[in-house]
Amino acid sequence: MPTARRILGIAPAFACAIAAAVADAAPPDLTVEVVRGSEGRAVDAYLGACAVAGFGGVVLVVENDEVVLHRAYGAADPETGRANTIETRFDVGSIAKQIVATAMLVLQQDGRLAIDDPIALHVDGLVAAVPLDKRGVTIAHLLHHTSGLPVELSGRIDYASAPAVASALLGAPLRSPPGTTFEYNNRGYSLAAMIVERVAGEPFEQFAHRRLFDAAGLTHTGFCRDEDIPDDVTACGTEDGTSFGPAVRASYAWGHRGATGLLTTPADLYRWLDVVRHGDLLNDASRASLFRPGLADYALGWFVRRMGDQTTIWHGGSTIGFEALCSHERNERTGTERTIIQVSNSRGRSGTIPTIVGRILAGAGAPPKPATLDAPERAAMAGAFESAEGARIEIAAVGEFLRVAPANQAALDALS
Repeated sequence: MPTARRILGIAPAFACAIAAAVADAAPPDLTVEVVRGSEGRAVDAYLGACAVAGFGGVVLVVENDEVVLHRAYGAADPETGRANTIETRFDVGSIAKQIVATAMLVLQQDGRLAIDDPIALHVDGLVAAVPLDKRGVTIAHLLHHTSGLPVELSGRIDYASAPAVASALLGAPLRSPPGTTFEYNNRGYSLAAMIVERVAGEPFEQFAHRRLFDAAGLTHTGFCRDEDIPDDVTACGTEDGTSFGPAVRASYAWGHRGATGLLTTPADLYRWLDVVRHGDLLNDASRASLFRPGLADYALGWFVRRMGDQTTIWHGGSTIGFEALCSHERNERTGTERTIIQVSNSRGRSGTIPTIVGRILAGAGAPPKPATLDAPERAAMAGAFESAEGARIEIAAVGEFLRVAPANQAALDALS
């Protein structure tokens, strides 16, 4: 798909010529496995060692429109030995939120809603009436995770019923005044997907296929419970030695719809990233809204961090048996760009891989290969640890492996 990228720091006449050349350039070939150059070989060697230690998934690295690495590792189905391929579809967890946010912007472009509308304008048929304390909640609040609505629901709720979930969500007390506090909220995105359905007049997933996936050329993307996706093209999520079966069969009710449940590949995520950044799906105003950060650097379905000349847009995902990350960084002074996309069906064994891959690409070299520890050694290393700077990590012995997890924001910052 042709794209046009911003050209910085050159004379206008040359800028026009180069912009035309970029727009006509063929997109990178994402249909084959690639290991290119010393960088690609270094990353591949590291990921191969991770695969020996239990990592399964696909990693795509693109620098300045050139594929450095695109390769699959490990088993898609550990029980049958079916291998992952670059066309295997993975559940990418919360990356699904980008689909809801973009759907809202497309409906806004159609003139059918505005993201600053109060949700009360668009929930007829879902709830009898929006309580007074929720009437200030807007669609934008849902998308920015600042609605103040409850993060979890209690009691017996029929999650197959949108009205039941919406009534429970809007009937519970607010946790904070709308627009004042960032609190990551899957329920808010489920409610946003319900609004997409009400306004579009069709199921959320059908609208996403028709208006977003087809327009973006995404041929390997769908949702859990999609009858058009066979079991044998999806990965089986695994965690702590347990396999949960093909992703397409996973539970997918209103506790998940809108917030998770997107099945896709790194190649399609790269195409999606390219389309929302450069394509015709969104106009300039919508694109600016999509990537305008609010509280906690959260825009609409994307985190956006600006540090000096560097702008990074990213979102991760984690659900039963799966982990994923889609990250793109651009140096606004030099115009250089790098995209790292990882999808994994070995939850708990891939969380630090994108960070380490980034360090390898930056010239820091590969870390030591994973070591095998016996049970007493694993037990001795388990515990909570804190650096002099206050970064806290927790190490747990899980089966044959050690799981290392950041326990506070300082640790997350140190790893990023």
